Amino acid sequence: MKACIIHGTVTTLKIYNKSLEFRKHDQLKFRDTDFKLQNYFELIDGFIRFECEIKKKKLQFIFGQDLKHISVKDLKYKDFEKVWSDEFMRLLGMLESDLEIVRGKEDVKKRLLNLYKKAKAMRLFNFYCAIQLNGIDFVKKDTSSTSFYRNIDELKHARVDYSQMYEFHEIPKFYFNPFEYEEVI
Repeated sequence: MKACIIHGTVTTLKIYNKSLEFRKHDQLKFRDTDFKLQNYFELIDGFIRFECEIKKKKLQFIFGQDLKHISVKDLKYKDFEKVWSDEFMRLLGMLESDLEIVRGKEDVKKRLLNLYKKAKAMRLFNFYCAIQLNGIDFVKKDTSSTSFYRNIDELKHARVDYSQMYEFHEIPKFYFNPFEYEEVI
């Protein structure tokens, strides 16, 4: 099971496939019951689970006091909901910045190095620079069609404006509040 775990100083975010997680950790608990596992797997197929682990430092920040004096009666769901929402909105904000179209040598190089291994990133960056210096028609003429179109597709995938003539359709902003969706049981 592959999970995305983002460790921070005050929280740790965990994102993983609910179906795979259930198969690995919980499926065997139901083997001698009349629970309809196949129906449940069909129900949770495609669901992703988001968890936010809150560390001591964050609790101290929320309550503004030493943890020795915090009891269960002090904990409110609303506080945890806010932490969860704030942390994942921050994560989505970071992802959203990757959806922006980049222009200019430095931004393009940085984006490509973030997305690809260094060798591939530098190959694409050199291809991008050749287009900027010589023009797309010149580069197309001197590059094999397979390599040219593969590189163009990879630049498009990286949201790089390689010629500043092509139109990219922006991904619309979206509203996401997981607390408004029905819980999977």
